[in-house]
Amino acid sequence: MQYVSSLGATLILAVAAVGAAADLSAPPYVAITVRGAVDDTITPGMPVRVIVRIEAPEDANERFLLAPASGTWVDAVAVELVPSGAVRPAIRAAPVGQPDTSSAELTGNRFASGLWRFSAADTQALRPGSYAVRARLAIASGTGWNGEVAADEVPLSVASTSDEPGNLSMRSLALAQDALVDGRNDAAAAALDSLLQSQPDNVDAWILRSVVSERVGNLFAALTCIRQAQLHYAALELDGPHIEIETIQERLLATLYTPNGTALPIPEDLPPWSWPPEDLLQQQETGTTLRAPTATIPSELSAIATADTTASVPSGPQPPSQVAASSPAAQAEPETAPGTIAPWDEADEAEILEDPNGQWASAATASTQYRPVDYSPQQATGAPDVPAYRDDPRSWTPSTSERQTEWLELSFAKPVHATEVRARQSFNPGTIVKLEAFAEDGTQHLLWSGTDSNAYPGNHIAWFVVRFPRTDYLVQRVRLTLDTPAAKGWKQIDAVQLVGSASD
Repeated sequence: MQYVSSLGATLILAVAAVGAAADLSAPPYVAITVRGAVDDTITPGMPVRVIVRIEAPEDANERFLLAPASGTWVDAVAVELVPSGAVRPAIRAAPVGQPDTSSAELTGNRFASGLWRFSAADTQALRPGSYAVRARLAIASGTGWNGEVAADEVPLSVASTSDEPGNLSMRSLALAQDALVDGRNDAAAAALDSLLQSQPDNVDAWILRSVVSERVGNLFAALTCIRQAQLHYAALELDGPHIEIETIQERLLATLYTPNGTALPIPEDLPPWSWPPEDLLQQQETGTTLRAPTATIPSELSAIATADTTASVPSGPQPPSQVAASSPAAQAEPETAPGTIAPWDEADEAEILEDPNGQWASAATASTQYRPVDYSPQQATGAPDVPAYRDDPRSWTPSTSERQTEWLELSFAKPVHATEVRARQSFNPGTIVKLEAFAEDGTQHLLWSGTDSNAYPGNHIAWFVVRFPRTDYLVQRVRLTLDTPAAKGWKQIDAVQLVGSASD
C-alpha cells in the first residue's frame, strides 16, 4: 500500500513488486478527500489538507506504472482551490514531503496516496464565497502511463470570520491539525486546550487531543482524552458508534501493556503539556492524584498508574474469544415464557445487596469478551464492585459494542427454586432480550424474551430484573442474551444475582 497519514509530515511510499506491464491505455482513478473543513466550510486563515489517492484502472490486473520523465509522481499532481465559475485557481496546495521513489507502481490492491496542504497564510487572503478543490494528474512523458486525468471536484465554502462557537471550533481544530503536520505538537496541544476551555464537550477536540498526547508517548494521557471523547459522544445520543474513538481506544489499550502482560510504566520525561488540563476532565471516580516529575497525572489514571505491574494484565483488546456453551440444550424452550420485567425504579440496590435469598454468580462464560482478564465474564461474578455508571474493566464487556448478539452465562454455587434474576447493567443498559435458566441436569428453560420496556435514566447504573413463578426445578445456571445494536456504546454487566430457595 502507498499511503500518507493525514497527520503525518512525510509521504510514505511502499511499491508493489515489479511484474509484467499492463495495458496503460486506460487512465488511473484519482480521488480527493478534504480535511480541516466543517460542513465543507472554512474561514480565512484556516489551513486545509487534501488527501489525494490514485488507483489503477479496474482492468489493470498487473503493474500500472506512474513514472514521469522528470521529477516524481507527486510533482505530476496539482491540487488547487478555484473560485466558483472561474478557470484560474485562487491558490495552489503544496505537497507535504516527498516519496522515497520517483515512480509509483499500482495494482488492484496497491495505490498511491499523498497529503497536500493549503497553509493558513495561503487561505488568509481568500474572499468569502463558493470554491472547489480540484486535483489533476498529468504526465506528458515517461516509461509508464502518459496522459491527464482529474478527480471529481469537492465544493468548499469560505465564510466570514466570526466568534461564533462553531467558527471558533473549526479554526482551532484546523490550526491544531496543521501544527501536527509540522511537528509542532506543543502548539497543537495549546490550541486544543484553549478550545476545550470554552467547549469542554467538543468531541473532535478531545479526539485530536488524544492524538497529540499519543504522538509524544504519553499513552496514559491519550487514553484519558479518548475516554473523555467517548463520554461526550455518548451524551449526544447519536445513532451508531464513533469508529474513530473505538479504534483509538483499542490501539491505546493494546499498546499500554507489554507482550508479557505487565503495564507499561509512566515515563518520567513527559512534557507537562502532554497532559490535558485536569480541570477539563469529567471525573469518573475519586482517586489518588499521582505526580510525574513535570506534570500532574489526572485522577482517573491513578488506578492504571498504581496497578501492580507484576500481576497478570491483558495485552489489550483481543479478537473475540469464543466460548462454547457449558452444555447442549437437552430440552426445547417452552412456547410461552413466564417471566415479566420489573420497572427499573422498583429495584432498590441496598435491598438487593442484603437480600438473604439472593446469591451472586460464582463462575461465568460468554460469547465474546473484550480482554482476557479485565472486561472478562469473570468480572460479572461476585457482588457489585463498579462504583458508578462508567466504562469500567471490573465488568463484563463483549468484544464489539454494537455489532451482534452476545450472551453471558453465569453459574451459582447453590441450586435453587428460582423466582427472580437481577442483572446490574453498569454501562449502556437496555439491550437484554432473553433470559434462560438451566436446571441441574442441563435442561434449558426460557424465562423471558422480548424487548426491555424500561426507559432507563441517562448516565445511571440500572438493574434489569425479571420475575417469574417459582420454578419446580433447581436452577444452577442462567444465560442473558444481549442485542448490542439496540443501544449505543459498549455494553457492560457488573454482577448478576439469582433469587430463590433450595427448599421445596
